[in-house]
Amino acid sequence: MGPGDWTSGFFPGSLWYLYQTTRYISFRRDAADWTAAIASQQYNTGTHDLGFMFGCSFGKGYRLTGDPAYRTILLKAAHSLSTRYNPMVGCIRSWDFGSWQFPVIIDNMMNLELLFWAFHETGDSTYYKIAVSHARKTMVNHYRSDYSSWHVVDYDPETGAVISKCTHQGASDSSDWARGQAWGLYGFVMCYRETGDTAFLHQAEHIADFILSWPGMPADGIPYWDYLAPGIPDEPRDASAAAITAAALLELSRYDAADSARWFGRVEKILQTLSSPAYLAGPGENGYFILKHSVGSKPANSEVDVPVNYADYYYLQGLSRYLDMMHTDNPPEILGEVPGQVYGGDTTVVLLTGLDLDAGDTVFFSLSEEPPFAALQPVGKDSAWLILLPEISDTGAHAFRIIATDRSGKRNEKDVMVEVMDPFLKEIRISASTWQDPNIPGNTLDGDLQTRWSAEGDGQWILYDLDTLVWLRSVSVAFFMGDSRYAYFAIEISVDGVTFERVYDGTSSGTTLQLQEFVLGDTLQARYVRIVGYGNSQNKWNSITEVSFGISGYVTAVVIPASGTGRGMIRIYPVPATDRLHVHFTAVNREPVAFSVYDLSGRLLEKRIWRYVPPGRELALVIDISSLPAGAYYLTVLQSSRQVSRIFLVR
Repeated sequence: MGPGDWTSGFFPGSLWYLYQTTRYISFRRDAADWTAAIASQQYNTGTHDLGFMFGCSFGKGYRLTGDPAYRTILLKAAHSLSTRYNPMVGCIRSWDFGSWQFPVIIDNMMNLELLFWAFHETGDSTYYKIAVSHARKTMVNHYRSDYSSWHVVDYDPETGAVISKCTHQGASDSSDWARGQAWGLYGFVMCYRETGDTAFLHQAEHIADFILSWPGMPADGIPYWDYLAPGIPDEPRDASAAAITAAALLELSRYDAADSARWFGRVEKILQTLSSPAYLAGPGENGYFILKHSVGSKPANSEVDVPVNYADYYYLQGLSRYLDMMHTDNPPEILGEVPGQVYGGDTTVVLLTGLDLDAGDTVFFSLSEEPPFAALQPVGKDSAWLILLPEISDTGAHAFRIIATDRSGKRNEKDVMVEVMDPFLKEIRISASTWQDPNIPGNTLDGDLQTRWSAEGDGQWILYDLDTLVWLRSVSVAFFMGDSRYAYFAIEISVDGVTFERVYDGTSSGTTLQLQEFVLGDTLQARYVRIVGYGNSQNKWNSITEVSFGISGYVTAVVIPASGTGRGMIRIYPVPATDRLHVHFTAVNREPVAFSVYDLSGRLLEKRIWRYVPPGRELALVIDISSLPAGAYYLTVLQSSRQVSRIFLVR
């Protein structure tokens, strides 16, 4: 076949896998030669298969060698692929032949990986949006209620409406084409990896269930070319569908803790069968292909019961993934993410699961150097609940270790850092001048250094409303790519959200991805913190992964700026309160002052109005709070259309 065939990337990809495993330089030279042979197709806008063609060849080569020329070609291929996207349909067009108006095939899920890669490389969210839109549309329109898939969905390119659904390479429009089920499984597992969207993970789980629970599946795990082929059991098998399924299930087993052992067990059966003489060719046989017995398109009588290079590619990929997971000294894996931030007074529960690849083994969990608020409760064979019950007094960072041990004594450890946040900060509100989807402002307070807020251009800002006036000592900021470039930025604070004071103006260290603390000098009063970006040493992007605040305490005297002359001051005590809350205030004019107490849901609990207000004189009000349950509340003071709120605790 020529370089424009949809399968042209698989043979160079197989060579790259052989080089990765053996490190033989001859494989690298051959892989580079066969990869270079399809470079001209980077400009091909007439096919949806650029992900297959370039991801498996140039993509694999770039990951192994870092050759910048490969990156350039991959980005051009991704751009060419993106030109086939129709925003009205929400998908990439698959074929340009036939009587369809805008055909989209299930195979096209595989090509989205090239777009996700381009997004991560460039930060251009266009690629991400196209890939996600295509996957979501496919999830809705390609699947039946039992999670089997049609092969082709034809859309109206003008309205986006579905015109028809059929199965071009399967036995019939109502049948289940085996390789199509495998493409979908692999594609949705990949989409979960790239987005973290659990809808894609659940879709993959359902498809895997459909495949593995099919009542007519042969005992050796290699499906017929179509699950409803009319001549079963005398129909050809499809080793390519089995190889794709195995590679996908191995990745799914890493993400799906509940069914991990089930997926992995089926993979072992498939790989054992493919590696047996029934499917694995001997040296010099089978046209020098690795696997026998695949089916391209039986309805077209094309490539029926023959070797195909994509079966070889995904077989090698599956073996590579399997070997990575099956080192004889490989300890049990720990699945389950502990949040980086929790709040005092809250309860956090995380399911920890141990993935041990030794058949029938059991994983046991324990903690080391844990804080007093952390505990384990075993559940099931290889799982445990990690329970975190911090008090407000536990505010700060706590490091401890999760340990997983199997019955043979192999052990894995996972260091955990949990920062207990003051519950006041749970009410922080975030806004920004703009952002690049999906890099939203809320990502900077999610405790995850892998997510970020991003905005391009000088003067772009992100604003934090701490919801109460605090004594602010420092602001800590972690920057995207902070270990390879400097970020230029300023920190501004305000008590009213109107007038801001610049308290820091400088650069990041350029040496770390972790939080960097910027001390603001003397402790300052602030409710609002604004970080203003001026790009970085490489470009004009402002990208922050995480922010935290060094707070020394809460201000008991709140200054209310007012129009005209004079200032109004409010202070409350004790903090926390028990039976009575004392409120002292100095008014700015003779207008009445309204004092209101709300719970955190916004429900009004108490309201007092002080009508005679001599300006400049400090007056005192006592509010009976003995009937309030222990917890946090708002005190809101309103005078002359100016309002300030303060959270207080009742013990």
